Amino acid sequence: LEGSAKIQVPPGTRSGQRLRLRERGVPAPGGRLAGDLYVVIQIQPPTQLDERSRQLMEEFQQLNPVP
Repeated sequence: LEGSAKIQVPPGTRSGQRLRLRERGVPAPGGRLAGDLYVVIQIQPPTQLDERSRQLMEEFQQLNPVP
């Protein structure tokens, strides 16, 4: 809960998925190791796109259909 940490978000990660940071959570009583800290991924697509960006997003969607 203190400091910073670097994480790598794996390709294909979706919004709402959780990633675990081992032993980065709240310390356990009695001096034992800290628990795990979970990061919830929130992906927000851009809301304002110019025409070229919109075309690229549509092309990407056609190449990568959602199952």
